[in-house]
Amino acid sequence: MGIFDKFYYYTWNIGFIESTSKDLVSSDFNQIKVHWVKHPYKDRFFADPFILSVDDNVIKVLVEDFPYYDKKGLISILTIDRKKYCLLDRKVILEQPFHMSYPFIQRNEDGSVRWIAPEASMSGNLYRYTINPNTNLLEKQEVLIGEPLLDSTIVEYDGRWWLFCTKRGETSNSGLYIYYANSPEGPWTPHRSNPHVNNKSMARPAGYLVSIPGSLYRVIQKNDKSFGEAVNISRVKKLTTQEFEEEFIKELRLPKDEYSHGFHTLNGLGDLTVVDGLKMQFTPLRRIVYEIRNRIKK
Repeated sequence: MGIFDKFYYYTWNIGFIESTSKDLVSSDFNQIKVHWVKHPYKDRFFADPFILSVDDNVIKVLVEDFPYYDKKGLISILTIDRKKYCLLDRKVILEQPFHMSYPFIQRNEDGSVRWIAPEASMSGNLYRYTINPNTNLLEKQEVLIGEPLLDSTIVEYDGRWWLFCTKRGETSNSGLYIYYANSPEGPWTPHRSNPHVNNKSMARPAGYLVSIPGSLYRVIQKNDKSFGEAVNISRVKKLTTQEFEEEFIKELRLPKDEYSHGFHTLNGLGDLTVVDGLKMQFTPLRRIVYEIRNRIKK
């Protein structure tokens, strides 16, 4: 990192695509328009989005809410105007002493929210929380797996539940770990072949796995040149308690615009898909102010 790079801010924002995630993994992504959310915040970024609900008027989405002056992610719910894609409300629904991101939503068969499991690897555990329907706050913290897992993503496949993730440490972007269970609550058993890859472009999850009749697709962060540079898609060819095999299908990049410097999350709900994108901002004075505030708080 050069001296001037230290004065840049990595500003992530979320955006919406009027298409299903199934269409995106099986069509030409470059023809898709991203509607970036308009909001007034300059002291934080929003990333790792998961759609909580959507109707004709508003979209509610869970995000990593990262204040620059704290350098620690919170989980917030953003309420977005469905037609104008502007932020109507922001509410912190979970704050812990440790960093959190990637608020994965586990749903019941009827589509209702079962629980939410944000990334919390700095704590050494993966926790799940229920969401209070009246306040939308995350409550009833329980340990799902007692390991420092990153971006844990669960799918039901072939009569079992499967959890894909990476693990905090030197291989956080390159070592794929798989666990399996008879229920999304566990107990979870590590796959015999963990870790499965040693590849920064084919390991870390970037959102829900996508099921299309006859096929299961994995959405993956491409991190080999820089963190969150693009998203790769693979098709799962074999997934058993003894074996795992996949094949690379394609790379997805955002259309060229202000937030096309990075892209590392893709999640759908119904006919709508949410992504995140990166903008590089050269703001030396703001960077200095936030660094001073962060040191004072310590």
